[in-house]
Amino acid sequence: MSLLIADLPETREGLAAWLEEMLLGPNLSQLVGELTAIHGTAAPRRTVAEMLGTEFQAVLEHGLGVLDRPRLRDLLIHPTALLELQNFIFTHGGDFWRDRPSDPKRKEHLMAQWRDIQAQLPVLLVPATAESERPRGGDRIGRIVRMAAALLFGLLAGFAGCYLWLVGPHRPNFLRVPTTPTTWGWNTADAVRRAESPQAYRERLAVLLEEWSKVVPAENSENRRSLLAVRLLELRGGCTRMALASHPLPEAEAQALASWSSKFGTDLDLILRSLEQGRDPIRVAELIDELVREHTAALRTGSVR
Repeated sequence: MSLLIADLPETREGLAAWLEEMLLGPNLSQLVGELTAIHGTAAPRRTVAEMLGTEFQAVLEHGLGVLDRPRLRDLLIHPTALLELQNFIFTHGGDFWRDRPSDPKRKEHLMAQWRDIQAQLPVLLVPATAESERPRGGDRIGRIVRMAAALLFGLLAGFAGCYLWLVGPHRPNFLRVPTTPTTWGWNTADAVRRAESPQAYRERLAVLLEEWSKVVPAENSENRRSLLAVRLLELRGGCTRMALASHPLPEAEAQALASWSSKFGTDLDLILRSLEQGRDPIRVAELIDELVREHTAALRTGSVR
């Protein structure tokens, strides 16, 4: 199974369109699992409506394209909000979401699913409400589909339960890997904050990147391959964060740093695939060590391109 986050687009428009496909496709649970492995479950928990604020209704009517980069980044950092948003889309989403699937076969499959669910549920006689009381954007989906969404949400909860069994404290020994993501490196809360100068900012990023040497599993660690994969995912998540961050740097330098971070992440994706395909974990760790040294030096010398 390949990682979905390996295909994460760099641009705001591309990311919005990609997430829309995830919300309407069969792989959302996998994406949420991957993002949770990187970012964990942030606290305090906010609802998706609170997270999106005044743009929430616009998302239901017009899609994720109305969101700016920070709001899209919030959805990646708080991945369970994507499941909640999917539920709202099924219950209150407007015509945009019904017409959204780019693949005609996928669109027809989605519509067929909705028709099947409608056919299996009893018709509910609900008194008509005033026009002002109807949920905006949801009239054409209808009350029956909103009932169906409750069933779909229950299925999602079941998938989530399976995921928690796989990574939780009661899982089998052969699946035992860290369940609480370690906050280190570029994933720390204050990684992206203003510094005295661009050089000081790059130096802090270099110091944080060097924390890799503190978290990489020892050669004699039990389940070293799984542990290394988790740490590699966390490092990859830091690259995604840097690629999406609003860096306190001059615009040209900030854009170069974001692009450079994205390329770093692409290199890590290739290494992760080699680990999944059976490459020796010791050799994989050496490759990552080398990459970290190169990127740390680039930050300190100002040669980020």
